[in-house]
Amino acid sequence: MKSIAQEYARVLALNAGLSGSTYFSNEHKDDREWHILGSAHAAYFRAQRSFPSHADKRQSPDFHLFDATAYFEHALEVTMVIPPDHKVHRHHREWEASGSKPMDHPYPGYRAHWDWLRQSIGAKLNLPYIRGCGLLVYFDVSLHDTVERSPDDFLASVSVESNRHPKEDFGVTNIRSSGVKSILILSADMRALVEIYPHLDVISK
Repeated sequence: MKSIAQEYARVLALNAGLSGSTYFSNEHKDDREWHILGSAHAAYFRAQRSFPSHADKRQSPDFHLFDATAYFEHALEVTMVIPPDHKVHRHHREWEASGSKPMDHPYPGYRAHWDWLRQSIGAKLNLPYIRGCGLLVYFDVSLHDTVERSPDDFLASVSVESNRHPKEDFGVTNIRSSGVKSILILSADMRALVEIYPHLDVISK
């Protein structure tokens, strides 16, 4: 069991000292998951809201979360949404070789992002251990075609997308039957955090 805040500080320092292609390699998968969890923890802290303070890194699901007294609160699965077949470490290698990230990307725009998000959530909800587990989704849209230019844009776009499916739980049909505890969406800049299930709730900008 480790302090989430301390692990978050560790991976931020690690990330600052590594190239993008190295940080996004398979070697650092656990570090990236601590990074996402730490970002969510920081978002709750900024909002002065309660969030488990400690975690135990696992495989299935990714984390067990605990309070400061070591009381188990719930399990958490972490995932990152990027375009299908997008290899992040390969793209970082290409960007590093060329000296900059491309300004234009060959991927479809706004609507497809939400389809990818729903498909990713739906796939995670089929996992045999998801019942009673929280799901934290890093929605890394900035890697291909940015849909948010500020936290307000991200939060507004999440709200609009939620309202498009008022009777369908964000358009994901198996949320309720899966028994998942909650679903959180973290923006590409890792600052804005929104809960989309069991209800729409802005955690932090």
